[in-house]
Amino acid sequence: MTALVLAFWLSTQLAVPERLQLTIAGQPVEVTADHIILDPARGRAELLGQAVVQLAETRLSAAQIALEYRDPEHATATASGQVVLQDPQRGRLTAARLRLDLASRNGELIDTQVTLPLEWQPSFRDLVRPEEVPREVRVTAAAASKVGDRLDLRQASISIGDIQPPQFELAVGSAQLQLGPQNTIGGLTRLRTGGAKVRLYGRTVFNLPAIDLQASQLFIPHVGVNRSDGFFVEHSFAVGHLLPFRLSFTPRLGTDSNLTGRGRLALGTNFGSFDLIGSQKERYLLLTQAQAVQVSRVPEFGYTLPKNLKLWGGQLKGRASYGLYDEEAGLTTWRSSFDLGYERPLHRGRTSAITANVGGHLSTYATGGNYRWLRGGLQVEKQFGALWYLGGTINSHLLSGGTPFRFDQVEVATALTIENRLRLSRHWLVGNDLLLDLNEGVLRSEQYSIWYRDRLLEYGVSCSTRPGFELNLDFHVLGF
Repeated sequence: MTALVLAFWLSTQLAVPERLQLTIAGQPVEVTADHIILDPARGRAELLGQAVVQLAETRLSAAQIALEYRDPEHATATASGQVVLQDPQRGRLTAARLRLDLASRNGELIDTQVTLPLEWQPSFRDLVRPEEVPREVRVTAAAASKVGDRLDLRQASISIGDIQPPQFELAVGSAQLQLGPQNTIGGLTRLRTGGAKVRLYGRTVFNLPAIDLQASQLFIPHVGVNRSDGFFVEHSFAVGHLLPFRLSFTPRLGTDSNLTGRGRLALGTNFGSFDLIGSQKERYLLLTQAQAVQVSRVPEFGYTLPKNLKLWGGQLKGRASYGLYDEEAGLTTWRSSFDLGYERPLHRGRTSAITANVGGHLSTYATGGNYRWLRGGLQVEKQFGALWYLGGTINSHLLSGGTPFRFDQVEVATALTIENRLRLSRHWLVGNDLLLDLNEGVLRSEQYSIWYRDRLLEYGVSCSTRPGFELNLDFHVLGF
């Protein structure tokens, strides 16, 4: 009796999985499972126990998979029980249940979790150690639809890092995650959500009506003190997504300036972004006069060149606008503005970089006259391990014409800016920013900062002593 039991146990442990070769949607498909039940008349196959479907580089595994391939162009795989969908370049997706169209690779998922590689390269000034760089993004959702390279999520959580509870998490009612050609997320792109809650270590810190990282918008409150506003609080809000438009408001409430801010309606296209901007008392700091000037735009129409527009190994940036400007000194007139800039890296190493830039500007006014400048500059950056960052930029302007607006003037024709950041410990960093007027030999701007870092989060206080006293409390996520 003991021998029979042992023989049965060995047979279950040493059983060779069954294999089957199929052709579905014109592609070879290899399936394996502990047991395969075929129904050729109905074009159906049941895979039971350690079921695997291999379609090119895509691998689907589950406890049970049902294949429907009677119509090869609309063949489906319905998987349940420890479902894993994996591709070497597209990350790893798990779910309790999955229905996948084998031809289009689109599908519906229940109780899903997606692990995606994160293409995030910290800047030199971030002073991030190699072991601190996050490598993946984790997405969980009650339900999801995979349509091409896009995931439509419902009741989802998006987090970075592998600690629990997550250090930084977005809990959203709905989200669109655009995976891109390699199904990777890079920088600020390819994420759109509605009804988001930002959580730190599992606790909700504030709610956001919407996030659109494709538009490089992550809305975080800003608090500070300056001469114009007194003590102020500023926060941006996205008012839904009126596709294909984006509508946002940035109100600022100050003890001295009361309610100011701006609103923006934008239309993004493959050929650039078109926008309509209205503002009330925007603040521009005048370095040489040690004071701020407030300007309102009522309204301004603008066009901005597409982001990441490559040319001759560099990046081209540009904007054209036309609007009615009202400066607090009492001047109100229509202004046309054209800006064009070009940046090209001359050197990019593991710890250093040199970038050259050129640019030009033209403003014309309904009152007559115009204001022009040409600019050339060089930026040098150097990182000394993960302890010290030193950056310097020199820009020189060739000015001509004149402008009736004070905010429109280039006050420092030749400026040298220097930025220092020193990492004192795992959590603390200090910084110093200077702007030197090389023509006059005068220090025009001076700022000191201290930051507390918690993995990807930085909380800081910045204090400006020149051209006037200002204090800002900041919070930001590295890479955003």
